[in-house]
Amino acid sequence: MAISQYMETKVVTCPATATLKESARLMKANNVGTVVVQKNGKPEGIITDRDLAVKALANGKDIETTLVTEIMSRPIVCSNLKDGVYEVIAKMKKSKIRRMPVVNASGKVVGIISFGDIVGLLSDEFSDLSQAVLSHKSHVAKKAA
Repeated sequence: MAISQYMETKVVTCPATATLKESARLMKANNVGTVVVQKNGKPEGIITDRDLAVKALANGKDIETTLVTEIMSRPIVCSNLKDGVYEVIAKMKKSKIRRMPVVNASGKVVGIISFGDIVGLLSDEFSDLSQAVLSHKSHVAKKAA
């Protein structure tokens, strides 16, 4: 199952020239915790609400003048549209990240997938599986009676 079926297609982005304050305002306005930093239309890094707190505020960075490039995580780890769920999980695990942009064949960001999205997906799959098992057991029990 391709990750493209489960990714969030609304991706909040900012240019590499954005300040920390601008990225925080984008997060607030869009109710997200992640902004993908782009340069020439391609992902260059990622900044999270945690980055703002731990890398910027805790270190006394000036949010008015500090650029996102100073604290963003890079190199950015991305998933491809055709990657499967297990490939995405493996990338997240290896890179120790919880959010990953999804890019198309030309490298343009077309979505974002989070650890929470994957947990929800797997939860739905397990629920469907358990319903199938319970249905099968009920059917077998009726035949035996």
